[in-house]
Amino acid sequence: MQDLIKELKKDHIQIRKVLTKILGVIDAEKLNINELKVCCSHLEVLWNFHEAKEEHIFNYVKKESLPEKKSVIDKHRELRGHWKVLNMALNTGDDSKIKVAIDTDGRMLFKRLIKHMRDEEDYFTKLK
Repeated sequence: MQDLIKELKKDHIQIRKVLTKILGVIDAEKLNINELKVCCSHLEVLWNFHEAKEEHIFNYVKKESLPEKKSVIDKHRELRGHWKVLNMALNTGDDSKIKVAIDTDGRMLFKRLIKHMRDEEDYFTKLK
């Protein structure tokens, strides 16, 4: 179990690097949509693999041992909702729709994802 937790924490580092890059892209004077799409695609791949690993841990842990488990899984669903809105906008290819989605769901998603990873790491320390 500890090896899997270490692997998840390494994933968090990689995800944070991609999020930092995305935030740099969206905070630039001129938004580079193509670069944003590439970064978001990279984030999606990392996130999907990471989430599957987390689900494995959460299924392994008994519900009664850690009440935070349900909260963490619920947060995954919330984050996915914001991700879906952002992804739909990116797939339209319409710069104005992408900018609106970034300013609403995108920024919120990225901030919540960073906080969520911190919360998960707190949760993981309880599993030791």
